[in-house]
Amino acid sequence: MQSSVVTDEIKKQVENYLSLYPEEQERLAPLIHQLNENNTDIFSRKSLPGHITASAIILKESDPDYMLMMLHQNLKKWLQPGGHVDPGERPIESAVRELKEETGMDGGVDAADFLVPLDIDIHPIPANPKKGEGDHQHYDFRYIVKVNTDVIPGNIENNKVAWVHIKNIDNTGLKILIEKLRQSMS
Repeated sequence: MQSSVVTDEIKKQVENYLSLYPEEQERLAPLIHQLNENNTDIFSRKSLPGHITASAIILKESDPDYMLMMLHQNLKKWLQPGGHVDPGERPIESAVRELKEETGMDGGVDAADFLVPLDIDIHPIPANPKKGEGDHQHYDFRYIVKVNTDVIPGNIENNKVAWVHIKNIDNTGLKILIEKLRQSMS
């Protein structure tokens, strides 16, 4: 799929998202500005000031107070599975692929989830000289992904993966997402 088609889909997802959460317009201003004014490929890791990433949000089926998290090797933080979007890939496809690559778990999504992510988070990423990357931002599109088991496979990509109780998640962006989850479940 051509990146201009996917970029148009991203613009539509942001529009759909803001129709649900209009109070987030200001918070998403850097993403909106880059989508509308910047001629760089917003999916490229070299795109500045930021680029699109995607994450899989998985709640434990047997106890939805637990979220699947992994210890990020570089940032040394517990995060949801996710990562960079490959060329021509939709963010939701990336979220499902990253889930499999990072945890070994297969996941699926409902058709409606293609239209709007549960959350869009903008967070700073520190420079990584090993990768030749300066400081930048990730525009993280977060989708609900369903898995068919609560069993976490063996060690994948040397990641520590665990079900973490949502009260123990110490990340402001994820706390906002958890509140959205609770609202959508009630």
